[in-house]
Amino acid sequence: MKYGNFVRTGPSELTIYHPEVFEAIAGAGTTCIKAPWYDMLHPLVAINSIRQKDGYRQRRKVWDNALSSKAIRNEKEIVTGNVSKLAGILEERHGAPVNATEWMLYLTSDTMGGLAFDQDFGILDKHQWSGPVVLLRSGLSVFGTVTPAPWLAHVAFALLPRSSLLWSSLISFAKRLTDDRLSRGARTKDASSWMIEAERQRDQNMNINNLYGDTFAMIIAGSHTIATTITFMLRELCKNEHSQARVRTELKSLPPLGRH
Repeated sequence: MKYGNFVRTGPSELTIYHPEVFEAIAGAGTTCIKAPWYDMLHPLVAINSIRQKDGYRQRRKVWDNALSSKAIRNEKEIVTGNVSKLAGILEERHGAPVNATEWMLYLTSDTMGGLAFDQDFGILDKHQWSGPVVLLRSGLSVFGTVTPAPWLAHVAFALLPRSSLLWSSLISFAKRLTDDRLSRGARTKDASSWMIEAERQRDQNMNINNLYGDTFAMIIAGSHTIATTITFMLRELCKNEHSQARVRTELKSLPPLGRH
């Protein structure tokens, strides 16, 4: 490696290329806190952007409850419905090339909307980049660029108005989703309802930035992260016929998913 395992990438920042770093900074008993990179959402505070250990455990418990098998048991129809819809679309395109990256993001964005915010974005029906997906891709393009050196974000936002606009648009989208979910009350028990209920119980003066931050985290984790994982999984399956056969055998043993 040209610069070694320890590289200074900022005024008070090290980038480390060594396998033991994960246990050292994130293992049990570590005294390290999260890096300034996690302040990029400030003043919003997502569950994964809490840098100090104080306050994390309580927020994590709310997420555990919101994503428990008991909480999402009645929501499986959202997942199966979207999967069935995508399966039908792919059947119509049988034999033609399919952009898996795009379609997996359509699938996960619609599913995230239903599970987290009781909203159907309708992206699978439109068959195109629209609404949430456009904002997600545009905002994350800024996120990815400045990730290697977080201090660059301040420079980019100051000198490149378009970067600031793309990032702020994604933040605004998270805020709109939260405000809309708050306005609809506790009619349904989706993931965001757990966050709202916890904030209301903890303090009469609800910390709206906590809710905005957790909404942002649900948007990213529930769509982009899962879509990327599925896309790479499909790539590996396409390269490995033995794994394909094993998956097909297991799927045949399961009850039908709707008509599919």
